Amino acid sequence: MSFDTLNVNVWRWDASVLLGLAVLIGGYALGVRAMLRQRRHELRRRHIACFTCGVLLLFLALQSPIDSIGENYLFSIHMVQHIMLQMIAPALILLGVPRWMMQRVLSLFGLEKLVRWITHPFLAFIAFNLALIAWHVPALYEAALRDPLIHILEHSIFIGTGFLSWYPVIDPAAQHRNFASIAKIVYLFLYVIPSGILGAIFSFAQVPLYPYYASVTTRLWELSVLDDQALAGAIMWVPGWAIYFIALSIVFALWMNREDAAAKQLSQ
Repeated sequence: MSFDTLNVNVWRWDASVLLGLAVLIGGYALGVRAMLRQRRHELRRRHIACFTCGVLLLFLALQSPIDSIGENYLFSIHMVQHIMLQMIAPALILLGVPRWMMQRVLSLFGLEKLVRWITHPFLAFIAFNLALIAWHVPALYEAALRDPLIHILEHSIFIGTGFLSWYPVIDPAAQHRNFASIAKIVYLFLYVIPSGILGAIFSFAQVPLYPYYASVTTRLWELSVLDDQALAGAIMWVPGWAIYFIALSIVFALWMNREDAAAKQLSQ
């Protein structure tokens, strides 16, 4: 069934979202401008590419048909949105911020100690998974679907805890030097457990877990409520796991490269 037939508000142009993205982009542009003036720092193409992709994903998740369809019709599309907001976009944005820029921002606002504390791997892991699980409890999930303010709060928490979860791994301000590579690998592996449990619950449930989606009379793409729910579980399960295994593999490869380089230096 087409979007026109359903009269879906395909693109949202929410002023608060656009303003937030504009502030994010503006702050980044100011940092780049300061670097170009002083010519003391390096900005690689990968920084700009990662930051741009991260911001673009936030925009698409919050303003494109993904938001409209996920909010009004399909739980599975809503799950895609949550993965974009919490698991992918924050990682890309952090990868796009050069170390000198993050250090300067933290120093300018006196946030070094606070950020180091709240991004401790244990606290970041708890915050991320507590948010992930809590917001999928039917009562809270339904409340977010029915109340725009609660929905904004949900998305804000997803984005914020997403940044917390990736911060100690990417370490954009070099505040977690003692977080060893093997510890990062274990840390990333542990993230698959809560998402896997949630994904299994959604995939194998024999009854609709969210009355909101069960009450939708027009089934987009002819997906039944249980098929939609099972698909949402598969999306959390498979792509969710893939994200962390890719990150884990990158950390492992970088670790091995450093070990090889160190061994070569010792042998010379």
